[in-house]
Amino acid sequence: MNNGCKEEREKSGLDMDTTKILTENHGHTLRFRYKYRKYTVTCNVPMTVQERLQTDFSFKAICKINQKGGKKELVIQREQMPRGAVTPNFPCCLLNDDELLDISFISSGGNSGRVKTPNFTVLLPEHLVSFYIKTRGNTNIRMLMKNKELKRTVDHVCVYAVKGETVKVALKRDGRFNGVIFKKGVLCEEETENIMNLSNLVDHLDGKQFQVKVSLYQTGSQESSQEMSQDFETVKDEKSEVPEPPQEKKPNEDSTKAQEKKTETPLKEQKTRKYPETKEIPNTQEILNLLRAQHGDLLKTLKEREKLKNNVDVKRFFRQEYDKSAQSFSEVKRVRRLIKLSDSVCQIRMNGSGIGTGFLLFRRFVLTNAHVVGDLFPCTTKLKHNLTAAFGFEDLNSVGEVIPVKEDVVAFLKGKDDMGKYLDFALLDREEH
Repeated sequence: MNNGCKEEREKSGLDMDTTKILTENHGHTLRFRYKYRKYTVTCNVPMTVQERLQTDFSFKAICKINQKGGKKELVIQREQMPRGAVTPNFPCCLLNDDELLDISFISSGGNSGRVKTPNFTVLLPEHLVSFYIKTRGNTNIRMLMKNKELKRTVDHVCVYAVKGETVKVALKRDGRFNGVIFKKGVLCEEETENIMNLSNLVDHLDGKQFQVKVSLYQTGSQESSQEMSQDFETVKDEKSEVPEPPQEKKPNEDSTKAQEKKTETPLKEQKTRKYPETKEIPNTQEILNLLRAQHGDLLKTLKEREKLKNNVDVKRFFRQEYDKSAQSFSEVKRVRRLIKLSDSVCQIRMNGSGIGTGFLLFRRFVLTNAHVVGDLFPCTTKLKHNLTAAFGFEDLNSVGEVIPVKEDVVAFLKGKDDMGKYLDFALLDREEH
């Protein structure tokens, strides 16, 4: 077993116990929040997140109260989407400057493992990457994290790694995953759904998000059937997934060739068909990350509410709902109502160019997004740019009825409220006309 660990270190190209980072200009700040109260900590020496937080008297007092008796485990959750929880030995230089960390405590549980304090080695920041893994595996996996309370607290964990080492080495050092993942687990990238074995290098994983799935093939040492049955839950066994075709009379050769010609033509058309090139919508990464973070919970809620068993049922449900919506637009009464409601929609413009949409709430107040209007002048509620609201436009390039917006904003928030929920809105007051 010791020889195996030694080989793992050799494959990584670096010591497994590496967390400290050498930087010439390391100075930055980080914040942490506990029960809606925020604290600021400065950092000018390379060290781990917990080491840095331990220099703050308030943090030490909070830990002392909550971890009395050793029955509580510290959870440090990042502000950056998808809000992954880091280990206490996470390098602080991988955090964003002035990033807010949410501090909480969960029951340690008999199954959870403590992260061992590593033997530090100084590294350059270019040698490090970090990536995210969902705390819940796919439908085939019952227990992914050692501490079952962790998946109830956070949706993702943030794992750091050293370039040149394998995913397996990084996950083992992280210490929060059940051992069975190293025998039968693979990573599935959430965005592309590409499958990656744990033997792959971590060099190009920075910022990516993954979910653990059960590999169709053996990835490590052979485990007992009893161990696999305890840690993995298969929705369908192999026989049900690949049903035996019913025995039928073999069709004659002519009909078979005719069928092959029919299926061959669409395949050729599919290969030669050209699809329009897609372009990324600018300034939407933050919203995209929020939607991705919420997708899992929304899908779970939908399945529970509509009693859907799998993703196929979800697709069927949305098709049925879409048909109902399309049918409702054929009703004259509903169409007239929608046309009337569309009068409340406006286009927010800067220097005559559209930058976003808004909605007339009541009287002269227009609701839009805070990122649309941009930043305000410091310590004021005044807009930095002159904006107008265009009503009654038929398309994006039409003029419509253009009304100036007052420079003083009625309400504005781009960030988290006191409850920790992310909000992005601006309430504008249009000029009288």
